[in-house]
Amino acid sequence: MDEYDDVCVLLPTMDEVETVASVVEAFRDVGLDDVLVADGGSTDGTQAAAREAGARVVEQSGRGKGQAVREAVRDHIDAPYVLMADATRPTTPPTPTRCSNPSSRGEPTTSSGTGSLTCARAR
Repeated sequence: MDEYDDVCVLLPTMDEVETVASVVEAFRDVGLDDVLVADGGSTDGTQAAAREAGARVVEQSGRGKGQAVREAVRDHIDAPYVLMADATRPTTPPTPTRCSNPSSRGEPTTSSGTGSLTCARAR
């Protein structure tokens, strides 16, 4: 079992072809291999760029970040923890030790690096 097998990185996206690949790669480079892009119907190549960078990609049925998060957690994420990040700019991901810490009791935590990250218990 890898160190972060219990964490899924969730990237809600909409027309973010310029940055999505570098964000996906940044997470994968630190060992977070389960990266899910929940896309809102991008028309600029975001989905293809995310797939090429190694992410799983799903297209949400509705609109908006809230809908993307609800559908992703309900239908596409099996991991007990979710690390949600902003895909609009390159992110330097911190080591998500709190995500893997059961003592967090499922309370969302937010960490600032060069991007916005939120970690929460999914199950």
